[in-house]
Parts: sequence; C-alpha cells; structure tokens
Amino acid sequence: MNENTYPKPIVYYYTKNYPDENYKIWSSTDGNGNMIFYSKLKSDSTIWFDKHGKYTSTQISRNKTTAQNKNARSNKENHSKNNASASKKSVTLK
Repeated sequence: MNENTYPKPIVYYYTKNYPDENYKIWSSTDGNGNMIFYSKLKSDSTIWFDKHGKYTSTQISRNKTTAQNKNARSNKENHSKNNASASKKSVTLK
C-alpha cells in the first residue's frame, strides 16, 4: 500500500519501534467489516493495526514457534541425557 492510503499512526509506530526496518503495509477486513492493517517483520512475525492505525497485536510465525519448540525440546532431551550420563559415571566411579 502507498503510505498515503493507510493511517499515519502506523508510520509513527514503525519509526519509533523499528527505525531501521523497511516495511510494507497490507489491508484486510475483520469479521465486522472494518478495515484492518498488518505488516510482516524480518522475523516473520506479523504486526496488526486497527482501522485507525493503532497497534493491536503481534502474531509470532508458527514456523518460528515450531522451530523454537523443537530446539527447546532438543536442549531438554540433551540435558536429560547428560544428567543420566553423569549419574552413570558417578555410579561407575563408586
């Protein structure tokens, strides 16, 4: 969208919170027929604005969340394996 076609508060939001990031704004309509606006960040998160350009929420990408959960699970499993190995070593040393 052209900057003249969406509310100015969106520009102010980006200038304040993401001064070095380029952005593109898209529009859609909500369930009540109101125009809403959104934009993607480099992190693949989506920022949502209401019809007046007021920030409403940030939606984290599912792919990012899934990857983060897999990493967390993997780290937890590795930690458990390391603790199990440490226990075995301590038993072996006795």
